[in-house]
Amino acid sequence: MYNIVAEKDGSFTIKLPNRSALLQFLTAIPQAQPEETYITNAQAMQIAQERGLTLPASTLISACSRGTIEGAQKQGGRWKIPQHSFMRWLSKEHPDEEAALWGESGH
Repeated sequence: MYNIVAEKDGSFTIKLPNRSALLQFLTAIPQAQPEETYITNAQAMQIAQERGLTLPASTLISACSRGTIEGAQKQGGRWKIPQHSFMRWLSKEHPDEEAALWGESGH
C-alpha cells in the first residue's frame, strides 16, 4: 500500500499510490490530545484568592452543578474541574480581573 524510502540525507519519504491511500495513511496516525489538568474545589478557590478574588464555595459548586464551568464532573462526591475551563469562567465572572488571571499586565 505504501513504501518508505530512506533518502541520502538521512530523511525518509513515504510513497503512496494515490489520494485514497494518503487519506487512509493519515487517518491511521493517532492524533495527540492535549492532557487536561484538573483541579479540586479547594484549588480553584485558592487560585481565585491568589488573584485577590473572593469565591464562595457555594458559587463554585453552583457553577459546576449548572454546567457553567465546562467539563466539570462530580466524582465520588467531589468536583473535578478542568483548570482551563475554570480560568475562562473566572475571567467571565470577573471581567476586570481578566488580565490578572492570565498573567498579563495592562491591556
